[in-house]
Amino acid sequence: MTRCAASYGASRTFIVHHARRAEQ
Repeated sequence: MTRCAASYGASRTFIVHHARRAEQ
């Protein structure tokens, strides 16, 4: 469970960061 949550959080952070960088 914890592993899944960590993976989800990392994936979301990566997507958000990538999207923000692409927006700029």
